[in-house]
Amino acid sequence: MGLIFIIIIGFFAMILIKDYNKKQQYLQNGEIEKLQREVDELKQRIANLETIVTDKSYDLKDKINRL
Repeated sequence: MGLIFIIIIGFFAMILIKDYNKKQQYLQNGEIEKLQREVDELKQRIANLETIVTDKSYDLKDKINRL
């Protein structure tokens, strides 16, 4: 009787651990997606800044401002 009880408790513990691990993986995936969106936004901002800085009119304005 005691062995059956231990097996049942072990089975429920295994189910709880699997469920916990799935929830943790889901949370990590959400965090990864959030960070990926942030990286994509930052890449776009860098591309915009590079466009502005390499623009010839920006270079001309910078030279005028230095005078």
